[in-house]
Amino acid sequence: MATNLCEKPDNHNSGWVIAIVIITMLLFVTAKCHAADPVKVDTMLCKTECIQKIIQQTSPKGTIRYYAVYSDPSIRFSEIIPISKSVMEYIQLCKQYSIKPTLGIKLRNGVVSGIIRYKIKFVKR
Repeated sequence: MATNLCEKPDNHNSGWVIAIVIITMLLFVTAKCHAADPVKVDTMLCKTECIQKIIQQTSPKGTIRYYAVYSDPSIRFSEIIPISKSVMEYIQLCKQYSIKPTLGIKLRNGVVSGIIRYKIKFVKR
């Protein structure tokens, strides 16, 4: 019994090896895509009684910007927070009809970026 050195051995498992290599490459690619830290936007509740006043300021270019002077002594937080014109109108309209507005303070990576209208979601069962 002599073995012939020119014969190619039967390699039936090569398909599985290729599939495993491709799957691991795809896992590395998706892990690399998720590794980038996205911007985290959070919202905290805005106590409307802590809004002391609304400031209107005109920039040198002529655009009008609105700011809310917010001071919450219970958490030792005082800040001048930018608000949009629609939020300012919403606050004034709620004051006119004696309704408590639902507002939220938008945080972007832990830094205050503005006051927004906060919509409460009701769950139907």
